This record gives sequence, C-alpha cells and structure tokens, in this order.
Amino acid sequence: MNRKRITLNLSLLVFVFSFMFFFGTLGVSAKESTKPCFYQKYYTEWLHKPPRIVGYVIKNSKSTDEVTATSSDTSISEVEVHLGNSGEYDIIIKPKKAGTFTITAKIKRGSKTYTTKTTAFILKYKNPIKILKIGNDKTNYAKLFAKEEGYRDGLTISGKKKITVTTQNGYKVTDIQIYYKNGKYKSIKSGETVNTKNMSALAIQLVSTKNKNIKPFVYAYKDKS
Repeated sequence: MNRKRITLNLSLLVFVFSFMFFFGTLGVSAKESTKPCFYQKYYTEWLHKPPRIVGYVIKNSKSTDEVTATSSDTSISEVEVHLGNSGEYDIIIKPKKAGTFTITAKIKRGSKTYTTKTTAFILKYKNPIKILKIGNDKTNYAKLFAKEEGYRDGLTISGKKKITVTTQNGYKVTDIQIYYKNGKYKSIKSGETVNTKNMSALAIQLVSTKNKNIKPFVYAYKDKS
C-alpha cells in the first residue's frame, strides 16, 4: 500500500506508531515523478472525541519550499502546514465531525508552483468487525474494537493460530497483516494460520462496499502499549 500518514500527539506533534501498514513502501524510482504531491488521492479516518490530529505527508516536498493549504469544508476540518523532521511537509488535519472534504496544497519552489489535492473521508466510528476468531479460542475478539479502531491492552495469544474475520454489513476485508518484532510483516487472508510467537500487532484493512475509495482499518497490539 503506497500510503503515508502520521497520527500526532495534540501537543507534541510526534509519531504515535509507524506500522508499514500505514506507511507502505516509499521508495522513489528513477521513472517516478519527483514533483511534490500527496502520497494518496484518498484517505480514510475514524472520527475521535477528543479529535485526533493526523498529518498527510507531501512527497518530494523540501524544507525550502513555501507551502500553503486549504480545506474545502472547514466545518469538518481545518488544515495546517507543518514541516516534519524528515524535511518533508505535512498537512495537519483535526476532524471535528464526520464528512468528506478535499485538501488543496500549493507548493512554491523558485519560479514554479505545484498544486496537489487529496480527499479525506471522516467516518463516525462503528465497529466494522462482526467476528474475529483467533485459534480455537471461543472468544470473539471483535469486542476489542467496540469503542475504537485501536486496541492497545495486549493480546494474550501465542503459537500457531488460525485467524478468521467476518465484517459487518457495508465492509469487506482486503488484507490482514501480521507484524513481527523484527520489523517484518506478513499479509494473510481470513482463514489462514500464522505463527504469533513473535507477533507485535495485527491489522485489518477494510474497504466500503458502497465506495471503493473508503478504506478504514482496525488494529490490535499483542503487547500492551
């Protein structure tokens, strides 16, 4: 997934997590355009209370650029330009309510001005997972996502486990990713068996059956974080 987003602390503007699930493979090939642009045309976020700050990175932007950004609907979210530690610019959003809005960023570099746009879908949270089975345990782990998409209290599982996911109406599973403590990850399908011995987290990528551009996710850490 060629997706780059950052979730930031309200006061410190620091990374909360850095799953490859969120960042994707970010190399720029010789044939790829070096013009500044958002990594994706569409992003999906769950609405949180209090609001959670999220940043969308402008690929190929430079610290010497002049960057401005606007929101098509400030009642959903205003936007703010932020220079990240990597030297690339982030466009920060702080969603106020559910809805859809477009971010337009303009990057002035010398005599040239580049324009890039992305659309953000802000969804009111409702658990998208109906059943999550891990191994022969009778527990329905879907309850981990009852209140929000991220579970951080730790999964008490070990060994080889079959992972099965059933979604609520309106969503389909596109990918299940198992992350390991060595930084590697493995993509599996529902019903496959994986070794959870050195697992650090599990993430489930979803897609809306009504709009293929709406792609939310849920995740759970194995160790308490």
